[in-house]
Amino acid sequence: TPPATSKASSISLMDITGVTHHENMWSEIYKFFFIENEQHLMGDLFIRSLEELIGLGHFLIDFTVEREFVVNDDKRIDILLYTKDSRKAIIIENKVYHSLNNDLNLYQRSVRKMLGGKADVKTIVLGMHHYNLALYKQASEIETSNKFSITHKELLDKVFDNLSAYIKDARTEYIFLLKEFYKNICNMINKLDLSVLDFYSHNENAQRIAEIYRVYKHIEDFVSDIMEC
Repeated sequence: TPPATSKASSISLMDITGVTHHENMWSEIYKFFFIENEQHLMGDLFIRSLEELIGLGHFLIDFTVEREFVVNDDKRIDILLYTKDSRKAIIIENKVYHSLNNDLNLYQRSVRKMLGGKADVKTIVLGMHHYNLALYKQASEIETSNKFSITHKELLDKVFDNLSAYIKDARTEYIFLLKEFYKNICNMINKLDLSVLDFYSHNENAQRIAEIYRVYKHIEDFVSDIMEC
């Protein structure tokens, strides 16, 4: 079972190291645990838990895990799990704070081209909340049965549900890391403002968020230049 959490957040290791909400850092942690022969010695715990969560049964066997997989137009897939032999893949778009503004259609086309033939590609948006991918225009080319929105907590809850079958061989220090990661996710959930979360979750707000971010960056760069002078 996952470690006990409460509304009163306790400091996690990730708080101390300053990687609390960095998507790249979270993706690196996921990559580590998805690799079956890594030093954690938890084998296929993560891939089997993910497949169970979205209703797949042993979809990927002997697969490769890649971070920042480059596709057309120099876009990058956060995490790509794939096997060329069976022409199957799972695309994972990792979201923490940022709104969903990624061309999932492009990701799918690029991975299918890479695998060739009639590739079977699943696309997952892994976020702090659920996204309505049925209304998301940049996922319109993906069949409903091939696109999923799940939360970080849902995935980690499923991992801890299945951990008992792997715990005999698992290394203690990486179980500790896993628990700290889970604690960090719960802390993030407790900090979220529901009204802000609701704003982020609406697809039609993506453009407005992008525009606000561009203005913010312009001001930030301007102030930085003044301080340097």
